[in-house]
Amino acid sequence: SHQLRYAAKHMFNQKHYTSGINYYIAYFKRKLLE
Repeated sequence: SHQLRYAAKHMFNQKHYTSGINYYIAYFKRKLLE
């Protein structure tokens, strides 16, 4: 569990950081439009 969380955090600190941000922005926008 701890390793998985560390891996996820490490991944977001890399190239996937901005794509992750955009994913959450799109997710919340979709929630607001419902």
